[in-house]
Amino acid sequence: MSRVFEIISEEIINGEDNHKIQISGFGTFVVKKRAPKIGRNPKTKEEKLIPERFGISFKVGKRLYRELNGK
Repeated sequence: MSRVFEIISEEIINGEDNHKIQISGFGTFVVKKRAPKIGRNPKTKEEKLIPERFGISFKVGKRLYRELNGK
């Protein structure tokens, strides 16, 4: 099973913005570019620029959603 996660990880790491990895019946991983933003330290109120970066979102597949919710 760990080989599956290795393959998914490699695809995500080598992917570009909006790159999708779809696993039928399970869901879709999407690589998304996050814009730079100003973050704030809640203790000191110091502002800091958080640079542009990539993130991952996951959308559950219809089949898995139905199984989870008993529909």
